[in-house]
Formats: sequence, structure tokens, C-alpha cells
Amino acid sequence: MTLKPRLSATQLAAFFDRLEPLASRAGHVTILLQSETELSLLWQLCLALQQHPQLPPWRLYVAGGDEALLTHPYLEPLVAGGQLLAGEPEPDGGLLLLVSDGALAAAPHLAMSMQYGNLWQAPHLDSPSARWRQAQAPAPWQPLIDDYRQLLTCSDFTLPTGASERLDGLAKQWPGGMLCLALEPATTNLHQLRAGTIHQRPLNLDALAQQQSAQGGGIAIIPVDDSHSLFLTCRGVALDAAGFEALCRSLDGPALASAASLLAVAKASPQALSQCDQLPQWLALAHHDPAFLQALPEPCLRPPEPWNETRFEAWRQALLRTWHQYLPLAQNAEALFRFSALFELTGQWGLLRDALSWVDHWFEPQADWLAILAGCEAATGNLAQACQVQSQALSLAPSNRPLAEALSQYQQRLAGQRQLAPACTDPEAPLRLEPLGPQHNEVFAWQYRDPQIAIMSGLPPAPQGSAAPADWPAEHHDSPGKRNFALMHRQLGFVGVVAYELRGQSAYVSYWLGTDFQGLGLSAPALALLAEQARHQGAKVLFTSVYTHNRRSLRTLEKGQFQQLPITPSEQEAMYYFAKQMDGQAPLAPERLQAMLRELCQTLGSPLPDDQRLTG
Repeated sequence: MTLKPRLSATQLAAFFDRLEPLASRAGHVTILLQSETELSLLWQLCLALQQHPQLPPWRLYVAGGDEALLTHPYLEPLVAGGQLLAGEPEPDGGLLLLVSDGALAAAPHLAMSMQYGNLWQAPHLDSPSARWRQAQAPAPWQPLIDDYRQLLTCSDFTLPTGASERLDGLAKQWPGGMLCLALEPATTNLHQLRAGTIHQRPLNLDALAQQQSAQGGGIAIIPVDDSHSLFLTCRGVALDAAGFEALCRSLDGPALASAASLLAVAKASPQALSQCDQLPQWLALAHHDPAFLQALPEPCLRPPEPWNETRFEAWRQALLRTWHQYLPLAQNAEALFRFSALFELTGQWGLLRDALSWVDHWFEPQADWLAILAGCEAATGNLAQACQVQSQALSLAPSNRPLAEALSQYQQRLAGQRQLAPACTDPEAPLRLEPLGPQHNEVFAWQYRDPQIAIMSGLPPAPQGSAAPADWPAEHHDSPGKRNFALMHRQLGFVGVVAYELRGQSAYVSYWLGTDFQGLGLSAPALALLAEQARHQGAKVLFTSVYTHNRRSLRTLEKGQFQQLPITPSEQEAMYYFAKQMDGQAPLAPERLQAMLRELCQTLGSPLPDDQRLTG
């Protein structure tokens, strides 16, 4: 797979930065996209425009675009807002920006040849010699041909008549001014023309630039690689030389070719790229181009050993940014399988579900990727859906024993989940509960890695070193004496643990959020689910304690309508104690709540210190 240079959202955003003053003076901007290749450039334009809310009102038209494209879920909000349309815009007094991705090169052109001062013409450059005829230069191109007659001896070239007519027509129709930004396969200078056919491209930018300059247009040609160049021209625009130069500087030609250069290096030594853990950095250098990720050799995508927090997060962020640059279309749908594998590897369950939903859109069902989707649903606590999808996978491969074993495990987990309060297992809710079990060991250990979790929650610290047993979280598993539940987020997966110990109608509750999910506003809804489940099992009053300096948990309990008990913090443990009566209960006096708390703690084997007394 080869990569051609592409304009990224980052580069287009830099261009719009420089365009803003000019656009503001025009009052509004109409952008016309013409692309002869994949329409991923449309998505890059949308991303760049959305990064510039200060731009004046804009509309983006897709010339010759498939009307069905505008129903794409990613694009529907822009279509509904009247910012994205199909077809050609009606001229008005604003500024027009034509963005071309190979469209100028695809426009009609004349195949010409200069042979010792004589001009010849043929249907196309590859025509046999018998098809060439002596010709007269078209009148608008006579000055250019006169120059070529002096500078070229034996050279073939094209006259970009179609591209020139297109630009001239737009300049006349848009009195507010016309800018053209084009990335084209092109011949750009006389050196290439003199070298003969080895440098011939569909578009002769040297000729187009001279023709547009003769019409008074500002011109810039920025080489990208051996075969592509950026072409920038402005007609009828109130833009001085400094402003036009600033627009040109915002377009980094070599950076557009970086992905292809990096890919060549990666293919030469894929193992080295993997061993050095350079994937996040290389994706950044390639402007997080999804085509670059898809083209990388498989060894480049192997995770580093061992994973650590910094590396893991770098991979997650790099993949997230690359996914945001990706517009799922039929012609690039194969990339979905690579994204899916990497999202599964990095535990990005919401992104994995999104990717596999597009796989389901473009491809016939297959047992392998359906099993991955079922695993994604299980990893986010939607066990009913996991069983349904896994059953579908098994129906496609009925003799596959691992698929059958996985289905059995999901069914056992679902049976345990169905015993919980209905509100705690709602498949449409962002958070749900599942009894904590061996299936959570690995992610439990990873999210428990912050030592402060054990300190602040009063739980045993995680064992350290290679001697730590792989199943050490088993002591935290759900049991009749202490109910422990995995807190499962629809997009993020396992985000923490909520627990309670119920004695009679009193329950002592606790919770913790994983290292990667603190400060995201999950504490209050997690505590609400915990209270609902405790009530479902018969609790009438909930109790808990918080260190006096733990302001975040204090705010959470306040939001959860927990009542602070008037108990003096102990010198041994500076704790505040809280109680919450379930709805419909007659209010109990603080003395009664304290007595219930003391009795509960005594029963649990953790009596309150003797120096803790009611303050009044």
C-alpha cells in the first residue's frame, strides 16, 4: 500500500488561522470541495472548521458528491445546520474558497509537444506517433507557447485548459473574491518539462500558474514530493503580498509527504519501530493519518513489553486522535479491523463498539469480530447484549469450543447480574453494576495501582513485586457477607468498585474509583447505584465514614443526601461519619443513628474508638 500526500485537519486549521482576517472582511465564506479521490478530505475540512468558531458564517459544498454521503452519521449535524450541502453554490457577494484534491488534474487538458520549435498535438500524451499532428496554439495560450518555443527543445507537456477555465469562471462569478487551495499530481517547473516524459503529470502547474498570473491572480506553488504540489491562487481578493505570503507559510509542503516517508522507513525495519515503542510519535508525525496507520506493517503495532502507565496512555491518546481523523467509508472500511484490534488491546471499549458497529454496517457477519463485540459488551457490563452477540457468533461457527465456553461464562455472569436491582443493570444507563468476580481481576489490579486508593478507602494495599499472586483481588470478590460490585461504564468499562456490608437493616457502604477515572464526576452516580442496590437487598439506613481531609468524598456524600452525624473525630482516626435513611423512612434522631452505627461496627468487627462521642 502506498500513501499519497493528504491535507490533514491540523494543516487546514493552520490555513484557516491565516484566513480568518480575510474571511471576516468578506462577511461570510463559501467553501467548495472538489475531490477525485476518497472523500476523507471532507472530514478533515469539517474538523478544521469546527476548530474555528470565530470564523464568520460558512457553508461547505461538495461538488459532484453523492447525496447519500450527506446522510453519514458523522455529517448529519452539519447537514441539519445548513452548513454542509451537495452540489455547486450559487454565487453571492462573499468569499469563495475552492479546495481541490486532484480535481484540477482531472479536468480536460490538451496534450502538446514542442519539437525544435514546432508545436504538435495529440489526443493524449501516450498517443502513438501517428496520432500527433502539427497544431496552432490556442489564442489564450499563445504567450506561453512562445516562451516554451524558446525554452523547450523536445518536450511533451499539457495545457490545463479545463483547470484554467474553471478558475476563470469562478473568479468572474464571485465578485467577493476567489481563493483556490489545490493538492495535485503535477509538473511544476521547466526543469521537469525539459526532462521529458519521465516527469509528466496530468496537470502542468507551470502553465496554469502563468495563465492565472496573467489574469492578475496571486500565485504560489509549494512542492510536496516528486509527484505532488500544493497550488494556491487568489483572484479578486483584497489581500496584500504579506497576507498572501502568510497563507502560503501556513501550508507546510514537506509535512504533507511525511507519512509516505515514515511508511517507507517502517516497512524497512518494522521490528525496530515496535521495540522502540515509537507508534504514538510516528502517528503524530503523520498528523494521525488513518491511512498511515492502516498501511503500517503488523510488527509495528505490537505493544511494548512491559506496558507502563505512560506508554499505555500514549497509545490510547494517539489512537483516539487518529480515530477522530477517520471518516468510515466503503473504500477505507478495511481500516476498521485494525482500529478494532488496537482498541481492544488498549481497552477503549466505547471506541471499539463504535468501530465494530461500522464493521457491521459494511461487512457480512463473521464469528471472529462478533466475538470481539461480545467481549466489548461484557467488558462494559452489558451482559445481556454480550450473550446475544456471542450466540450469533456461535451460530456461525457451532463447532468452535472457545466461543461456546465464552458464552457459558457470559450467561453465568448475567445470571448473577439479574439478581441485582433493575436500576443497577439498565443497559441504556451510563453506569451499571455487576457482582465483582475473577473476570475483573486484571483490570481491578490495574485500576487499584494508585496506593492512595487503599489508604483512603481503608482497604489492604496491593501486593508488590513479582511474588504477588495473579488472583490477589479474589479477597475483594463478591460474597454473602460483603457485597462487592464492579462499577461498569458503558464507554469506559470497569471504573471502580462499590460495596456494602449488610447486617439487619443497616449497611456500611464504601466505594473507590480507579486510577484513570477519578475526577470525572462518577462518584455521585456510583453512590446512587450503591444505595439503590442496598435498598433492594433490604437496607433501611446506610452508614459510611470519610477522612476529614477528603474534600472530594465529602462533596459526593453531600450530593447523595448523606447526613453528617455529630460525632467528634477520633484522635486515632480523623473521620467524619455519615448516615442516609432510605426514602419513606421516619427521620431518626442523631442519638439513635449513632447507636445503630456503633452496633453495626461492633458486629462487623470494627468497633468505633471509645473517644468518639456525640458533640451535642
